[in-house]
Amino acid sequence: MLAANPKDSPEEVLAYGGNRMDTWDLANSFAPGGSGGKFGKYFTRGKFTVNEAVSKQLATIPEPSKHYAFLAPLVRDHLNQYWRSVFPRITVPVLMLSGDISLATTVESNEWMKRTIKNGTWVRFSEQEYGTHFLLQNASPKANDAIIKFLETR
Repeated sequence: MLAANPKDSPEEVLAYGGNRMDTWDLANSFAPGGSGGKFGKYFTRGKFTVNEAVSKQLATIPEPSKHYAFLAPLVRDHLNQYWRSVFPRITVPVLMLSGDISLATTVESNEWMKRTIKNGTWVRFSEQEYGTHFLLQNASPKANDAIIKFLETR
């Protein structure tokens, strides 16, 4: 669950990877003509990444909110879904790539998913490996290798 339930303890929020946030501020930051808010600026100007090449590429987008307009309704819906009951029902092989400094998940929530998904494989990316939420951009060699290895063994 990405949007933390206010009644939950800090430990519970950490375990399910939630964030205490204003979900409308987040969704509106992606809307066309939106103020950008702290979230929109974070995502659309490359602040999410420690990879300089990606930051430079994103900085060339003239109107970020215009290009990310599809995210507003998607993010609003996604943040309000409670997914924990789905994971135990997954029976197909699953590859999970996650980073220690992701804004969307925690190490604890990924450990829970690894334990809960019967055929789950988790590849963890440290901070030193650019382990943000955007692994295909920030750590593409390791991410690509993990994906290829996973597919070759299936």
